[in-house]
Amino acid sequence: YKAWPLNLLLFYVLQLQWKPMVKPVIKAATKNDIINIYGMPMNSSMKGISVFLDGKVAGIGGIYYTKHNVIAFAHIKPELRKYPVTIWRCALKIKDLIKESDAPVYSIADPRIPKSDDLLMKMGFRFINRTHQGDLYEWIG
Repeated sequence: YKAWPLNLLLFYVLQLQWKPMVKPVIKAATKNDIINIYGMPMNSSMKGISVFLDGKVAGIGGIYYTKHNVIAFAHIKPELRKYPVTIWRCALKIKDLIKESDAPVYSIADPRIPKSDDLLMKMGFRFINRTHQGDLYEWIG
């Protein structure tokens, strides 16, 4: 009986447990991406981005238009939260979409999502009022 060298045994065990980190892919959002996230199409015109992990939509964000305002939105699935740099890159892309808008832009920080208000403030929003849906913010740039 011949024992395996310790470093070779450790390499073998680590090889069995190691899984490569999936690289998030950012693309322009499509109608199908909206349906995959929300289960139905959006009723108004929108511009946005989607983030894919393993070919599946893991997050979506952008702006959509109402009669008088523009609403900034985002939906991030739990598996995407492991990628804070990707989330910040997407926030910056959404910020670029907001800058192109002519109308006032608003967003709501969901109280169930930790630090959603911090992210909005870092993007250039300011707190306006508390609503039944969450804290209302307005884009000031």
